[in-house]
Amino acid sequence: MEARRLTRLQCSCFVLIMMADPEKIAAALHDAPAWALIGLTAPRGTLREDAARAVADHLCNVLTRPESAPEGQMSLPI
Repeated sequence: MEARRLTRLQCSCFVLIMMADPEKIAAALHDAPAWALIGLTAPRGTLREDAARAVADHLCNVLTRPESAPEGQMSLPI
């Protein structure tokens, strides 16, 4: 992959992933798109890059999702 400058969102996701619970990361990887997980081992470089982005996007989406409110607590938008 070519070196690129990270966006603010990508940096935020990176920090969240580094601070996340390993169990939560493992669960997110388990739920990642199957084509992307398989694509990480593809012989074509472009497919590997697309797969890596898809897995990273999935991890960011899962790890930045707000925790669900406990039973009986009202969820308010921020």
